[in-house]
Amino acid sequence: MPKKTKKKLSKADAAKEKFLDQARAAFAFLERDFGFQEEPIPLAEKPYLNQFAVWYASSTTRIVVEGINWGTNTRVALGRAGSVSQFENYDFGDLLAVRAAKGGQTEQSVSGEQLEQLRQYAALLPETAAEFLRGDHSIFPELEARVELRRRAMSRKQQPSLNEVAEACRVLGRVSQSEDDTPTALTYYERSLSTLLEIKKMLSGFQWQDTTEIDDLDAQIDEMRDSISKLEK
Repeated sequence: MPKKTKKKLSKADAAKEKFLDQARAAFAFLERDFGFQEEPIPLAEKPYLNQFAVWYASSTTRIVVEGINWGTNTRVALGRAGSVSQFENYDFGDLLAVRAAKGGQTEQSVSGEQLEQLRQYAALLPETAAEFLRGDHSIFPELEARVELRRRAMSRKQQPSLNEVAEACRVLGRVSQSEDDTPTALTYYERSLSTLLEIKKMLSGFQWQDTTEIDDLDAQIDEMRDSISKLEK
């Protein structure tokens, strides 16, 4: 009886298998240390999901590790477990940015080729997001604020306005204050105040018949100063 020959993988399939094997090896700690299990990619719900990906879920939390940009980069997505339609799909890079802002540190990032990025993300995830991996989703409002700011900027295909930057910082400050994180709240409020003062400086060179906009700006500046003053007491 003739031996069955193993079908040779195409270049694309071989690249996919290599990425998936490397992703499973790099993120094995999710199953070992945090109680996650690999889950099938839910193509029945969303047929066009990226198949260069490994999906993990615990009882509360989902992590998606995917290859993007035609084999150039790696992305790690975060959100709640459950229905795919409700999955937040937050970018791990945004969580790193929020953590850096809270700690007053330089934002951590990854570099190198795709498989090297896999290893770097795998090292950073438990280091910076252990509480999230255990089901604490309290950082979600801050991630959503970053997503919304980016969404507005992309919709206009330009950088966010100074007003939007000031408002985003104010919102992030309120979130941090509600979590009793006074140092981070102060950082965001001070950024908001600094931006508002920059706007006022720009507007002060004009003659205004209707001063409503200036009055509103002064009210926002007073509000930020008051918020800062209360937290510094």
